[in-house]
Amino acid sequence: MENRNWKSVLFKLALLSSIGASVGVARTASAASSCAGAGYLCFYDYATAQYGNLFGNNVDWRAFDWNDRADVFKNDGTTSNSCVFQNINYGGTVWFIPRNGTWYDVPDNTVSSNRWITSSNINDCFL
Repeated sequence: MENRNWKSVLFKLALLSSIGASVGVARTASAASSCAGAGYLCFYDYATAQYGNLFGNNVDWRAFDWNDRADVFKNDGTTSNSCVFQNINYGGTVWFIPRNGTWYDVPDNTVSSNRWITSSNINDCFL
C-alpha cells in the first residue's frame, strides 16, 4: 500500500479513537451455511450449535435472545454491508461484515446490535 494510503488509514483510526469508537478486524472463518436466504445477516453460536438470521437494523439483540451469543457472521444482504456492534444501541467496538457471502469471525459472544450501510466505509457505521 502506498505511504499516503497508510496515512489515510491511520488518520481514520485516530479519528475514530478520538470519538470513543473502536474498530475490530473481522477475520474470515468457516461454517456450514444455514442462512434464511438473500437479504439477511446470518450468524452462528458455537456453544449451542445454532444459527440465527436478522433482517434490518437492530439496536438491541436481547429482544431476539442473541445478545452476546454469536461467534461468526455472514452477510447475505442484497444491497448493503453490515456493521455489528459490541454493545446495544450501536455502541462499543464495531466489526464490518461486507456483502460477499463469506463467514467472518469476531471475538466470541460480543455482538449486541447491528446496522446496515450502503457504503464500504466503516466510518458510516457510526452515522
